[in-house]
Amino acid sequence: MLSSLKPLLFGLALAISGVALFRITGHLFFFEGRGSANGQALAGAVAGLTVGWLVSRQCCGLQGVVLAAIPGLLLMAAITSHFGMAFPNIDPKLDKGFGGLMLWFHGFMLLGGLTFRAPVNPPHPDLPPA
Repeated sequence: MLSSLKPLLFGLALAISGVALFRITGHLFFFEGRGSANGQALAGAVAGLTVGWLVSRQCCGLQGVVLAAIPGLLLMAAITSHFGMAFPNIDPKLDKGFGGLMLWFHGFMLLGGLTFRAPVNPPHPDLPPA
C-alpha cells in the first residue's frame, strides 16, 4: 500500500505544479503557426519520456509510472473541461490544444516507463558478484 502511495503523491504534485506553472506562464506558451505547435509537441514528448523514465527507474517500474500518471490525467481532464475558469488569462478556444498536449505528455510518460527495464533477477546484496 505504501509503495503505491509514493508514485500517486508524486503524480499529484507533478500535476498541481504543472497547472500552477501553466496558470502563470500559459499566455506565453501558445503561439500562432505550425512551427510552434511542433516545438510544443517535441517539448511535451521529451518531458514526458524523461519523467516516465525517471519515475520508472527511481520508484517501482512501470506500475509506478502508471500510478504517477493517473492523477495528472484526471486533473488535466477536469482542467480542460473548465479551461476558461482555470486559465482566465488564456483564450478559451485553446482548450483543445491544452488537452491534446497534456494527453501527449502523459502518453509519452507511460512510454518512458516502458523503456526502462529493471534487472529480472537483481543480485542479492550479501552475495559476491558472479
